[in-house]
Amino acid sequence: MESLIENFLLRHNHCPLPKIGTLELKEKSAQLQTGENIITAPYPLITLSKKEKSAHSFIYFIARKKGIDEARATQELIEYCQEIINLDHRKEIKLNHTGKFYIDHDGTLSFRQDEIPDEFLPAITIQKVIHPNSVHNVRVGDKDHTNDFMKNQLKKFVAIKKSTWWIWAILLLLISLVAIGYYVKFNKVDESFGNGSKVKSVTEIKTYRAVD
Repeated sequence: MESLIENFLLRHNHCPLPKIGTLELKEKSAQLQTGENIITAPYPLITLSKKEKSAHSFIYFIARKKGIDEARATQELIEYCQEIINLDHRKEIKLNHTGKFYIDHDGTLSFRQDEIPDEFLPAITIQKVIHPNSVHNVRVGDKDHTNDFMKNQLKKFVAIKKSTWWIWAILLLLISLVAIGYYVKFNKVDESFGNGSKVKSVTEIKTYRAVD
């Protein structure tokens, strides 16, 4: 049964196991490791999903490969799956070339994939190359532009900003003049500027007397 499971899994990228779940074969994408300047190769990843799928196609596959009817194939598959379900933590059921079923520390049935030799997953050394004059598309908001277009737009924005600095200088000067005029008008400033408010004289009250 182990070889049939692996064969069906490799052909269809999944293998249903009644009352257990589904073995799923996916491809782990290549990974970029920038610190080491390498790209690791993509590799097959086998996991056990708790979601059950219809086992009819797998039962038909078993019957055809073993030359038996589908009723007998169904019975053999159910018995094999029950054997997996009855595993304890001291035992495991090994598939020939892909991995094994086992019970983890939490008492949950799991599947562990066999390690793939490094010789089958060579890493590629990479080097970052920058082409400063190359033209490529960039997305800004909901519109697509080229990097040259965006670079020119940025230059125009900087140029406009530089050419209008004097307008802001004049505006700030006018605001300052208005503030000074307001201060002079409402604070009675004399010709010498500063605080021109008059100080009222107060008659001195003697708080002492001469002693003979």
